[in-house]
Amino acid sequence: MDLQEFAREQAQTLAPLLEQLNRSLWDFAEFGYQEFRSSKEIARVLEEEGFQVELGVGGIPTAIRASYGQGHPVIGILGEYDALPNLSQKAGCPRQEPIPDKDCGHGCGHNSLGAGAVGAAMVAKRYLQQSKKPGTICFLGCPAEETGFGKAFLAREGCFADLDACELMNVGVNYLREHIISQARVHYAYLDCGGSAPNVVQEKSSLLYFVRAPKLTQCAEILERIKKIAQGAALMTETQVKISVSGGLSDMIPNQTLAEVLSESLVQQGGPDFTQQDYELAQSFLEAIPEPIRKEWVQKAADAAGEPLSEFEKHPLDRSVAPFDPALMNLVVTGSSDVGDVSRIVPTPQVTLTATVPGTSPRTWQFTAQVGTSLGGRASVAAAKVLGLACEKLFDDPALVQKAKEELARCCPEGYQCPIPEGMDYASVNPG
Repeated sequence: MDLQEFAREQAQTLAPLLEQLNRSLWDFAEFGYQEFRSSKEIARVLEEEGFQVELGVGGIPTAIRASYGQGHPVIGILGEYDALPNLSQKAGCPRQEPIPDKDCGHGCGHNSLGAGAVGAAMVAKRYLQQSKKPGTICFLGCPAEETGFGKAFLAREGCFADLDACELMNVGVNYLREHIISQARVHYAYLDCGGSAPNVVQEKSSLLYFVRAPKLTQCAEILERIKKIAQGAALMTETQVKISVSGGLSDMIPNQTLAEVLSESLVQQGGPDFTQQDYELAQSFLEAIPEPIRKEWVQKAADAAGEPLSEFEKHPLDRSVAPFDPALMNLVVTGSSDVGDVSRIVPTPQVTLTATVPGTSPRTWQFTAQVGTSLGGRASVAAAKVLGLACEKLFDDPALVQKAKEELARCCPEGYQCPIPEGMDYASVNPG
């Protein structure tokens, strides 16, 4: 059996279903821990495919575990499907136009991520079914990646403990090309100012801080300093301060063994198969970007793709693929994710695919508008091809799985220590 051709054929067969699932999740656009319709729809699709499906794993109602097969290796596919607040936007509309009576939107493409991960699990299932090889494919639906530490709670409950290798799909703006070492950042928001009168000293106020750094240990050091600042402010104003830690995430442990498998699969399968209609839609979004910014980003994308600017402008969606570069393994990309907790339990690589035009930032209405169209659907199908092929390779050569596990043991000898405070559960961060 030609693994590459099998994965491509199965993904294309599944394309209508995955594109519809991409749009359904986009339409639901549910906030973290409130993804009831999204999780039920994913569970239904996997159940109809022949998976054994369980909703509510780890004590979280919208978490999913769906498995097929017997024996080892046990390969996990992680899916996300939560949306972000204040990002309601009509699909395919290149100007800001929120959907009436709707607040949330998929500004980070978790609809495409979820659909693509489902597709990858189905491709891998069909390979096991046809090849008769031993092994188990497991889809793990992880809620509240954006705001609620979903994977960290699942990790604490042991939901990843029986996996041998874990594949994470992440749909984003473009292939990851530039890496910089992330520096620590502290973000804050006033949750309660205590009142609105400017000439009155308010009785109370409350603040929410996000502390981010490349390593969890660095976050802990910064947190201790912030606590001292809070205590100092209380002394200066002769007031009292109450400090509570509402969650925490671990830093990512990269795995070169599985990254090489995933990268090879991406090179073999290629990026999304965009059509002329997709390119025309992309051009309408490019035209809405201010000209200086548009020219800068399109030029960068054309250079990265190795195409003349005039050619790239005719089809402004990046389908080029960069081969694996081990030099990038230890570089840190800006941004936060709860997948780091999983990576300390089971080897975890990830891949990023094109779903929007160059220059589109995540967490914007422009991103929401694009991933709800065929662009997001094509990315989901591409993810199914790439991750499906990677899973086939691991089932075909279990020695790769063992090599990845040995690498993780060397890179993370201390094992996993959950950063979430003892006694805290998902309901503590669930606004519902």
